[in-house]
Amino acid sequence: MHVEDYADAGDVTLVDSPLMDVVANTELAAGGDAARPERFFRGVQWTADGTTLVASTSDNRLATYVLPEDLLGPTSRPRSLVCQGDVQLPEPFYSAAVAPYYSLAEPQSQLALLSCKDHPIHLYPLFPASGSSTSLCSYKLIRRETEEYICAESMLWSWPGTHFLVGSVNRLDYFDVSRTGSDGPITTIPTIPSKRHLLKGGGVGMKGMVSTLSSQRPDESGAAIVAAGTWSRWMGLYDVTRTNKPVANWNIQGVAEAFFGRDVGGNGIIQTIWSPCGRYLAINERQADGILVYDVRGTA
Repeated sequence: MHVEDYADAGDVTLVDSPLMDVVANTELAAGGDAARPERFFRGVQWTADGTTLVASTSDNRLATYVLPEDLLGPTSRPRSLVCQGDVQLPEPFYSAAVAPYYSLAEPQSQLALLSCKDHPIHLYPLFPASGSSTSLCSYKLIRRETEEYICAESMLWSWPGTHFLVGSVNRLDYFDVSRTGSDGPITTIPTIPSKRHLLKGGGVGMKGMVSTLSSQRPDESGAAIVAAGTWSRWMGLYDVTRTNKPVANWNIQGVAEAFFGRDVGGNGIIQTIWSPCGRYLAINERQADGILVYDVRGTA
């Protein structure tokens, strides 16, 4: 990726941020000892129809909050959101992905994929029967050499929902949703050329645990570029429906200081976000005080 075009853009002009009001919060934030909470949120996702929030919590739960219809109506204080769907697991899960066709009006669409260590990837209903957290089906991801389960650190389930992509150490795996059980992924994409090489691919490719995945909005043919980031600060762009080779790979370490004269820190990529037009890619790191934004037309 190239950022030279922005290096001479001059100082960035800061403007006042617009005022923001809290319109709702959860019982987790509204009650209890704020200094020592019993549990906390690890991540939150919007559903495709914008009616619901799905949150991963520190006590191994996937909690679903349906937003009130009058959420933005006049009110004297923030509304309190109540958990209406609760998937409780006996152990931690490392990634979750909500069905991209989720609709509050269609119960059969209210699904999520979860990945736990030493287990297959499971599909769960977001509103299970009381006291039940039984999965509907599973997808096996194993290492052929040892037959051990591979834990997906990141997961992408994008429209139209017929396939999903997961990321783990030095690999991406592409699944057909209809092929459950022991079939495994339909495609495996190594993110480095060779595991046996002492330099982990000889300096080529994207090294490390794939910690985040995001996709452009699909074009008319249904194709979209996927952005994958790693804890080791590598980025990769992939067109998984057309090729198992990367479109681009690059390391983001030192980029902000080299081109803009400012060290924003960073210790591993935790989030990538595409602009609605698919032209810009924002990269967010843990322990960073800035976000990198790339124009993907500069891909080399």
